[in-house]
Amino acid sequence: MAESWLRHLAGDRFEAISAGTDPQGIHPLTVESMSERGIEFPGQRSKSVENFSGQSFDFVITVCDKAPGLLNGETTSEAHYSLLPLPLIEQSQSGWQRPLAFQVGSARIQPFPEDPMDCIFFRHGIAAAWEDWAGHDSQRPLTPEGVEKTRQAARGLIKLEVQPTHLLYSPFVRTQETADIVKKIVKFDGDPDSCPALLSDAPPERLFQVLAEFPHNSFVLCVGHEPHLGLTAGVMVFGKPSPGLSLKKAGACCIRFESPPQPGRGILVWWMTPSQLRGYGKSS
Repeated sequence: MAESWLRHLAGDRFEAISAGTDPQGIHPLTVESMSERGIEFPGQRSKSVENFSGQSFDFVITVCDKAPGLLNGETTSEAHYSLLPLPLIEQSQSGWQRPLAFQVGSARIQPFPEDPMDCIFFRHGIAAAWEDWAGHDSQRPLTPEGVEKTRQAARGLIKLEVQPTHLLYSPFVRTQETADIVKKIVKFDGDPDSCPALLSDAPPERLFQVLAEFPHNSFVLCVGHEPHLGLTAGVMVFGKPSPGLSLKKAGACCIRFESPPQPGRGILVWWMTPSQLRGYGKSS
């Protein structure tokens, strides 16, 4: 994917070469997701990084945490961007989510403008069961298990380089507690803000109005509920609600806007279950 993006964008200005630590052929869904972006790569094949050991390059860019240092030739400049490996996503997802995983990979590798807006949706952690709760639904707190699993999932955000400039939460106890946990884990400098546009019954369009008030290079982390977060994500990416999109408790996704946030203009950068975030956090 990375080699194809550079060839597509830079033409003959660069000679692009790509290789992997464990090449296993080009997956059909890779071809499909790139083809949807107007990029074809006939004749290309997956190659091992060992094929280029000792070779000199002007630039070396790695996107796998195991890759830095594997090339021992002379290099003018090096950069590393930690991306979730596609095989790992593919093994953990099935059905409609598998093509989505490859869209995520293609979107993350695609170059972005210098000042995009990133919007993180983070669903609140496990809360007290409503049938066992005597008070108002808005007052249900996180359970001890919910607190601990939310902490573990939030650590995965660090690995994903989540550094919010704004932290918003639905004005419920369980979402505020979740936001407070995330604030401490990612070391957010400021106080989380209550945001009625994140209430479970709020129309997705209201959140666009909130995002429009922030600078375009903002990194906005929103703590909310389902089905609101999933429906809003569908509007952001596809221009309309998508019933198939739903975050599990303490799961998260990242949607990027290259232009002012409008329905259908968002790019899904990643979508993770709580267990994936917790596992990712353990490796940080």
